[in-house]
Amino acid sequence: MKAIIVGAGIGGLTAAIALKKAGIEVEVYEQASEFKRLGAGISLWVNAFKAFKEIGLEQEIISLAAEIKTSQLFTQNGQLISAIPAADFKKKFGLPSVVMHRGDLHEILVKSLGKEHIFLNKSFESYTEGKNITVNFADSTSASGDLLIAADGINSKVRKQSFAEIPLNYSGATVFRGICKQTIPTVELGSSFETWGKGGRFGVFPMKNNEIYWYLTHKQPVNNILKKEARKAFVDKHIQDWHSPIPDIITKTDNADILQNDIFEIRALKKWVKGNIALLGDAAHAMQPNLGQGAVMAIEDAVVLAQSLSQNDDIATALETYQHKRLARANKVQRLSKQLGPIGQLTNPLLTSLRNTAFGLIPNSYRMREFEWLFNFKI
Repeated sequence: MKAIIVGAGIGGLTAAIALKKAGIEVEVYEQASEFKRLGAGISLWVNAFKAFKEIGLEQEIISLAAEIKTSQLFTQNGQLISAIPAADFKKKFGLPSVVMHRGDLHEILVKSLGKEHIFLNKSFESYTEGKNITVNFADSTSASGDLLIAADGINSKVRKQSFAEIPLNYSGATVFRGICKQTIPTVELGSSFETWGKGGRFGVFPMKNNEIYWYLTHKQPVNNILKKEARKAFVDKHIQDWHSPIPDIITKTDNADILQNDIFEIRALKKWVKGNIALLGDAAHAMQPNLGQGAVMAIEDAVVLAQSLSQNDDIATALETYQHKRLARANKVQRLSKQLGPIGQLTNPLLTSLRNTAFGLIPNSYRMREFEWLFNFKI
């Protein structure tokens, strides 16, 4: 059996590693011409490591990451709303939650798979079905396999051919992400927090090597992407009266290390599979980043897909099994992520105050129960 994977992001590479370990031949095709240490930070929660453990990568990833020991929620003026007991999750499930540079995770996955399985500068054009599936690329080359896995993101070209055009829905907010590479004395390794302010949320995740990953969601109309040199000033103006150490983090972040992307999602799909073709990750369930579960859901997809294929001789049946195991769970996470976005980006002072009070009254025992279904991932 041979699998063709379009897209060498976190989901596509994890799927390739899992398939390879299951004895399935795999080739990954990526439109980028080279791998660069791009992006900002990424949080990987307990359920990500339950999946990584299935392919033997959990310890290597943990060794390069910073464990999230506490995760607090503040108001704009620094009043504590609540604290998520990250250490309790580790105690309960036996695995940590961490934050690391996305580029470091990608490098681990590339090394684990082996570059000989990855083909760069291959932009997907179309596929044709016959005895095998043939994938055609923009450079006039092609590749053939027994199944095709679409891991090519929210704008998936494979999905467009398989399931027709699926419109992207704008969330109403853009997100700035950055890496602060200077020491902030009040930011302690292991202690992350998110602040809910007027019209947006600011998150801080300390990483190893004295780096701090931060993000700001900001409510605004679509397609107002600033030039790189203007982003720092915009963020600084927006958060200048927010509690310490937020202004200091922005001051010490270089312009070049700030990214901006509008937040889009797709509607919840009812099918991810068509014959010997399957969607995975953002191609299947692109969601808002409000629960920190977008990449984690792709990682889960990958190991379930490999298991389904290893346990079924018929590919179409295996893919239907994969869809049955994954679709409802991923769609639920997608729905909850969408619901949380507007709550964290309120602008009305009265509603903001009521929200903060309500969230502060939620006991940690309830939070543990709410997260248990999410973190207790099983193949």
